Amino acid sequence: MVNIGGFSLPNFFNVGAVGFFWFLQLILQIVLSTWAYRDARQRGNSKEFAIIVMVGVLLVPLAGAIVYFLIREDRNDKPII
Repeated sequence: MVNIGGFSLPNFFNVGAVGFFWFLQLILQIVLSTWAYRDARQRGNSKEFAIIVMVGVLLVPLAGAIVYFLIREDRNDKPII
C-alpha cells in the first residue's frame, strides 16, 4: 500500500507485467468498441443498434467483433455474407 497524506492507496501501478497487459487489454477493448459504435453509425444504423454493437464488443471483444464484421453491411448496402 502507498501512503499519501495519511490515506493508504493500493499499488495499482506496481502490479507488474500481468497488470500491464490487463491494462492494455482494457484500452484495446474500449478502442475496439468505440470504433464499432462509430462504424455502425456511419453505415446508417440506428443509435440503438450501434449501442448494442458497442456493448457486445466491449463485453465479448473477439467474438463480438467477429459477429459485427459478419452482420454489418457493405458501404453499397449489400450484405457481406
